[in-house]
Amino acid sequence: MGTIRIKDLLLRIIIGINDWERKKKQDVLINIEIDYNSEKAMESDDINHALDYKSLVKKIISEVEQTEFCN
Repeated sequence: MGTIRIKDLLLRIIIGINDWERKKKQDVLINIEIDYNSEKAMESDDINHALDYKSLVKKIISEVEQTEFCN
């Protein structure tokens, strides 16, 4: 089992319910820990079998930044 930790990923997003909050992006700090099956990558020692955390971070950024959270 492998673990990837994404620490202190700072994103600017629309969040909140007040009018002023909905007009200006605010900082949100994200920390994520993901456990995944890394057995194949460890056995093969092939980077192609590993979890691509760069792509994962890009996907997280894309999903969070296009969402407008409100309470």
